[in-house]
Amino acid sequence: MSMYFHLICFLSAIILEISSVETQSSPLKFGLCLVPNVKENFEPTRFFADHWYKQLGDGSLFQDIVGICPTVQYQITDEGEIMSLDYVYNQMFQTYLTKPGRSFLQFTQNDLGYFKFTYYIAQGLLQTAFPMYIIDTDYDDWAIVYYCRPFMFVMKTEAAWVMSRSRNGTRVNDNIIRDANKKEWFGL
Repeated sequence: MSMYFHLICFLSAIILEISSVETQSSPLKFGLCLVPNVKENFEPTRFFADHWYKQLGDGSLFQDIVGICPTVQYQITDEGEIMSLDYVYNQMFQTYLTKPGRSFLQFTQNDLGYFKFTYYIAQGLLQTAFPMYIIDTDYDDWAIVYYCRPFMFVMKTEAAWVMSRSRNGTRVNDNIIRDANKKEWFGL
């Protein structure tokens, strides 16, 4: 068989795989990442303290942790490292599934709510980085965040969430969500 034939087969397999992505339970989507406006005068020590609970949103960063009550817990170390632990409760296995990640306070630029988080996948053997855009927050009750990472120039892994400090709800009102949608087209 010729090299040309193998190349055609390989490219055909890639095209078939890409075309089936959105029909599967994959976090990959077609399109380019948004670059939204972020919170100005951002206070990372207030934001990255304690827990945030996902209340409303679209998209997923990870397809390997499936469950209910998605939560992220943050802690800032004395060295300025931002430790994150994303987790969900998996009812089938009756256990929590986790995804650790980290960033650094030194990455703050111009007091804007933008950070790049590195997450550890495949039992910590691999790393992947996601930009995190904090669109708006009052620090005490609610936050609107957006994550997106480009993949192969025409695809992305994307999520936009309304987060709350309370597990059972948020005080964020519809006007805040509506304003974020108008500015950034999130579809929340």
